[in-house]
Amino acid sequence: MHDHSTPGFLPNPFDGLDAAAAGPRGSIDPRNPIASVNYQRTREMSIDELLLENRVVFLIGEINQASAARVMMQMLYLENQKRGQDIQLYINSPGGAVDDTLAIYDTMQFISSEVATYCIGRAYSGGSVLLAAGQQGKRHILPHAKVMIHQPYGGVTGQTTDIQIQAEEIVKAKQ
Repeated sequence: MHDHSTPGFLPNPFDGLDAAAAGPRGSIDPRNPIASVNYQRTREMSIDELLLENRVVFLIGEINQASAARVMMQMLYLENQKRGQDIQLYINSPGGAVDDTLAIYDTMQFISSEVATYCIGRAYSGGSVLLAAGQQGKRHILPHAKVMIHQPYGGVTGQTTDIQIQAEEIVKAKQ
């Protein structure tokens, strides 16, 4: 058991998992359901369900429409379940689409729950924006994680008016 009052302590998203779910040497196989006792009844839960129940959301991989939708839906679900209780967002992302990144950002700002952010592995480009969007004092980078920030860029083709609109959108995203 860890002392949760220790400064810089990174909460373990697996705290409270049933020891029977652990495989060899205490490893956890995410493909195997875990028995969880809840309200005097037993049901099988996946690792994803257990993490969500503990208000933990993961953004792994490229930020695109599908990954953004998943993160936003999970945050809105958690907000609806226990409004105002912290959500932990773990990020390991190379970045991705600006619009999808900003949709997650807007969701983080919209909900009343504070979002603590953790960089595990990498937070590049849009991933770094989301890492920085975490609640002040609740932004964390693991010792070997990497963060990279760069100017927004894009490639457009089409009529000059379309190119001008896209250029204005990139400048707006930069601000």
